[in-house]
Amino acid sequence: MTYSFPCQDLSLAGKGKGMSDTSTRSGMLWEVERLLTETKEKPQVLIMENVIDVHNERNKDDFKKFILKLERLGYQNYWKDLIATDYGIPQTRNRCFMVSILGNYSYSFPPKKELKLKLIDLLEEKVGEKYF
Repeated sequence: MTYSFPCQDLSLAGKGKGMSDTSTRSGMLWEVERLLTETKEKPQVLIMENVIDVHNERNKDDFKKFILKLERLGYQNYWKDLIATDYGIPQTRNRCFMVSILGNYSYSFPPKKELKLKLIDLLEEKVGEKYF
């Protein structure tokens, strides 16, 4: 299962309401816990993606609380901040990824790879008028 949740209340550009409860947009995170608790058969692997502010000073307690809840449901959790340029994609946007595996397993994030592409290599040559 892949999941994310609105980042507006986490990021620096947002209003800083955090994710401590479901009354905020970023509080949608707790719906993931609800789904996992209510389902009979839990997904073997969960993959989360969000802004790195998900674990900044203001949000770290809620992030740890969520990880603890996943652990209580039987998941091993591995998280890391990744930058797409370290994996061959010409975009320098930092993102936090978390891989959670049900049971006693181990995971390590893939090694970095050389950036060979530039943005110009990915752009379409002809773009429809509706995009201008």
